[in-house]
Amino acid sequence: METLIKLGSVLLLAPIAYFISKEFERRQLFGRKLEAKTNEIIQEAILLKEDVISSNPDEEEALDEIIEEAQSLKEDAKE
Repeated sequence: METLIKLGSVLLLAPIAYFISKEFERRQLFGRKLEAKTNEIIQEAILLKEDVISSNPDEEEALDEIIEEAQSLKEDAKE
């Protein structure tokens, strides 16, 4: 009887453990994709900023804001 209870417990917990591990894996994948995309945004904004420096201060300020927001998003994703 005790063995049946243990077996039943394992059978009930196995699907829960499976879904928890899948969710954890999904969140890790999302975090890696988010970090890669924010790095790409930061690099593109830096390149644009280098081209725009002498052109327009408003555009330079907007690019600085984009870089700051992307870095903030990247840091938030790590938490």
